[in-house]
Amino acid sequence: MRAEMVRVVDQAAVIHAEFGVDGLRERHQCVVRAEWTERALGRAEDGVGRASALIAELGALKGPDAEELLRAAEEVRARL
Repeated sequence: MRAEMVRVVDQAAVIHAEFGVDGLRERHQCVVRAEWTERALGRAEDGVGRASALIAELGALKGPDAEELLRAAEEVRARL
């Protein structure tokens, strides 16, 4: 069931990405949920990879939301 959850939240993250900056917070939440689920499945390295990709994406954006989410994503990656 958890492996299926990763696929579902990945799909949700893609949908939120279509909204650009307006869907950034929701996309971040989806990716973080997938990261923790990967860790719970014993695939922490996959979660770290997701976190790193999200950090790279957020690092390229400007604005207070992007900066806040970037810090949060870095914290999650450190805990994975």
